[in-house]
Amino acid sequence: MKIVPYYPNSEDNIHCLQACIKSALAFYFPNEKFEDNVVDQKTLQIGGWSWFPPAVCWLNSLGIKVKIYSIFDYNRFASEGENYLREFKKWFYEVEEKAGAYKNLKELQDFTKKMISNNLWANEIIDSEKLIELLKDEKTLAIGKTIYESLDGTPSSQVKNPTSHFVLLIKEYNYHQWLLHDPGLPERPNRKVEKSLHLGDVVVLSN
Repeated sequence: MKIVPYYPNSEDNIHCLQACIKSALAFYFPNEKFEDNVVDQKTLQIGGWSWFPPAVCWLNSLGIKVKIYSIFDYNRFASEGENYLREFKKWFYEVEEKAGAYKNLKELQDFTKKMISNNLWANEIIDSEKLIELLKDEKTLAIGKTIYESLDGTPSSQVKNPTSHFVLLIKEYNYHQWLLHDPGLPERPNRKVEKSLHLGDVVVLSN
């Protein structure tokens, strides 16, 4: 039986990715403690913004098998940086830039290059059937980037102002649902969520 420790989001509600990572670290390294400031530093967390490449590279360096599934063109981001982001995100780039999301852009590009060179990125969307099979393994977890509003079953197409959120997928609960840790807020450990849940980038972890 897969028992995964739970860590909640911070009170300021901007550390959902880090909470997922801390849960995974406690699962794979139960006798080690990772301080919050270390997790923030290793994942290049700035304000309310988190990116996968630094986290993927760090987890890989710890000996965890990691693969990120994403159709975001990390090759172009690594080489073109801001220009590609402006093209990809369009008007939303200005919003995120003003909010401070790209203060560490050069570091993010460097980590992205490292992620690509270590073959940690698959340029594809992982489908539910593949994810179900992978999560049958007792040592496999997955961190999924989703839309907070879709956790209650709301179709992403009906969400006007979506809020990015990260959850830790544990396994298929039944034919219709995932079992996952939702760091919140509010805190929702061992949450059952419909498989229609919107999933964007997914990081699969195993050991």
